[in-house]
Amino acid sequence: MLTVSSTKNNQNHGTRFLNACQSVGGQASKTGFRIYKSRHRFLYKGEWNHYGELHVSCCRRAVENFVINDAAYLDAILTCGERVDGSSLFPFIEAGSSDLYVIPRFCTAFIDPFAEQPTLSMLCSFFNKDGEPLESSPEHTLRKACRAFTEVTGMEFQAMGELEYYVISEDSGMFPATDQRGYHESAPYAKFNEFRTECMAYIAQAGGQIKYGHSEVGNFTLDGKIYEQNEIEFLPVRAEQAADQLMIAKWIIRNLAYQYGYDITFAPKITAGKAGSGLHIHMRIMKDGKNQKRPARRLRE
Repeated sequence: MLTVSSTKNNQNHGTRFLNACQSVGGQASKTGFRIYKSRHRFLYKGEWNHYGELHVSCCRRAVENFVINDAAYLDAILTCGERVDGSSLFPFIEAGSSDLYVIPRFCTAFIDPFAEQPTLSMLCSFFNKDGEPLESSPEHTLRKACRAFTEVTGMEFQAMGELEYYVISEDSGMFPATDQRGYHESAPYAKFNEFRTECMAYIAQAGGQIKYGHSEVGNFTLDGKIYEQNEIEFLPVRAEQAADQLMIAKWIIRNLAYQYGYDITFAPKITAGKAGSGLHIHMRIMKDGKNQKRPARRLRE
């Protein structure tokens, strides 16, 4: 993800940066970019220092820094993206030909709810050194498949996910839930309903289309910790958008859990004999705003 943040430091530089961002169509803020890797996405978050310098880091490692000193350079970054080392991201890319570029997709922009300073975030797409979409990128593969489906059928492929996960925390011993009977449980037996509701609010603010959330079957204690399974279910949207909002949702859940001191796992199976977490994907095909599947599971003519 690409994020642009604001700070009170160096107000003159910050004001120029904000004006430049707005001039190229982004509701950005006053500072630049720090890169965080999140599987096949990046989060750029920036901070002007007193010299107007932008710091760039990947995960916990500083990789490069640069200075935004005029609107043209900022325009180039937002338009052409930034270079990254593909061999450190994808196991099938050789080091000798590893130059990739990440370019922001403005339609995915959202406000980072965890940044200390106002920060605009955007998901990015991968491009090769020739400026073409990276053929092996999962995001590009999905986009090509959806485009081909529409070209052949005249219909739109939509999807929605059911995101299941376990919240892991210290067991207080109070109001214990019945083992493997946590489905749609209420507080105080379900301990993390409020946490899930807060996650859903942040996901919705980031553009996620949510159907509902609830506690799931899995609920047990082990070695002084409580393991509570939850689910957030989304509404059907274009398949590319469905993938994006699942990525953002997982990022939000993990970050909020970190603030609360919880651990989160989306692993399909964490122990024997207990409910596993699925990622059920539902699909439909649409034309002229109508679902093209019949009750008999046949396509309309």
